[in-house]
Amino acid sequence: IHRAPPTSVPDAAPWHRPDGPVVCVGRQEWPKRSELLVQAMHLLEVKRTAHLVGGGSRLEFVQSFDSELHHDPERARAPFDDKMWLNRGIFTKGWKPYGGPPSGRIVFEGDVSDERRDQLYDEAVAVVAPAYKEDYGLTALEAMIRAKPVIVCRDGGGLTEMVIDGETGLVVDPNAHALARAIDRLVRDPARASQLGEAARRAVM
Repeated sequence: IHRAPPTSVPDAAPWHRPDGPVVCVGRQEWPKRSELLVQAMHLLEVKRTAHLVGGGSRLEFVQSFDSELHHDPERARAPFDDKMWLNRGIFTKGWKPYGGPPSGRIVFEGDVSDERRDQLYDEAVAVVAPAYKEDYGLTALEAMIRAKPVIVCRDGGGLTEMVIDGETGLVVDPNAHALARAIDRLVRDPARASQLGEAARRAVM
């Protein structure tokens, strides 16, 4: 299988950063499903911040969702609902942004330079790629090259062809509770997270 190369390949893997943020890189469009990570960040047992990289037509919708969950923690704990991401975002009829403040759990980076993206990869404790039926999965490849454990969903398409559960990353059910448990697991076990990241780099080099 020929895999298209990432835009940059470091000469050496960066040190694992157990105190680093969770990072998600991808356009804020359907079906990248960054809403899953937003909800998961409201369910974490450990204290951690997520950085979402990428702009797009759903950015305001995702930001509003974060504010809404901050105001209503019960909704954050509610069972996964496909309607959370199976919608037209800000173009949904009658939609209005939630007026409350952001949670502070998520940094919305928007569009960034390649240098900033790579910096975030290097600093990350883990990289989350929650997309639905991804055709390829360049984000996962970029993270794995930088020796980062990657968390993907079972319905992630090409992402699940790249990430082997328990060997080069984690593959979880497509819901925020499973995603939160996976993040908690990697944060609490830095040796295991580092091991997965190193195996991921070897697998794609």
